[in-house]
Amino acid sequence: QGVVYNPDTMQSQVFDIYNGERDFPDEDIDRRQFGHFMGAFEQDGEYVFLFSVENYSKSQGKYIKEYLAYSTKSKKLIEIDDYGDTWLVNMNISPSGEYIVVTKHERPGNDDFLFDIPKSADLLMQLE
Repeated sequence: QGVVYNPDTMQSQVFDIYNGERDFPDEDIDRRQFGHFMGAFEQDGEYVFLFSVENYSKSQGKYIKEYLAYSTKSKKLIEIDDYGDTWLVNMNISPSGEYIVVTKHERPGNDDFLFDIPKSADLLMQLE
């Protein structure tokens, strides 16, 4: 679930953003796993949550990791992009909320490096 908390009113809204049974059709060994919360942003009353999920696919015999975005307005869940076989991908939202900065490691011990800079507006269009 994703939660939006308003410190002025001290009220929160809870959204169902991920259901592993629905979102991973491929049978998996470990059951479905929520990976990392990457952030959230708001535009015109629409909240977008960014996060990763991973599972071990029985049919493919490997871990599958996806980077997802969920819109509270359209209730749509999409894959942000396929970042390939990487050890770790991090996403940070720019202070203006205009861009999502994606960095990644190739393997443990490597420093992360800038990999992608998608625009928030482009992501919102995909979520319509």
